[in-house]
Amino acid sequence: SFWKRSHPHPSYPMKNVRILSPEDNLVHLAIHAFGNLSYVHHNLLDAHELLSKYDIDWEALARSAQEMSAQKTLFALLSNTRKIFETTLPENLSDMLRISQRAAATIKHSINLKEWIAPEFQSPAYRLSQLLLWPLLSNNRKRLLYFKLNYLRTRVCDMLSS
Repeated sequence: SFWKRSHPHPSYPMKNVRILSPEDNLVHLAIHAFGNLSYVHHNLLDAHELLSKYDIDWEALARSAQEMSAQKTLFALLSNTRKIFETTLPENLSDMLRISQRAAATIKHSINLKEWIAPEFQSPAYRLSQLLLWPLLSNNRKRLLYFKLNYLRTRVCDMLSS
């Protein structure tokens, strides 16, 4: 869906170099932040810059997040952007993204868990924090489990073949 809605890059006339809308770019940032559980640093700065520079179509953003099953992870990214940079966001963000107040409160408290533990990247503690937080931030735990089992199988096959 991102690809269909993307636009050719004005400076690079190659057909595989595209530009996302600010709304899709925010969802894309949120998905990457979810994978790495990195709701700090450059993900937040990039989100803040997009939110500050563009007139965000909040309905389009909510649709894009829903289409990608990324409402919770987008909420996590935007909540931390507001917390760190005082970025202006709609007060009803959780309602727009169809996230319950309970889930919103849980997300706000849990997104910095990895930073509190401060595990080394890809260490056992880092992986444990991912296992604990991914289900909290996932909109579809069944699809998450399916994806992670396939990923694990791929990594095991990679390890055995090397």
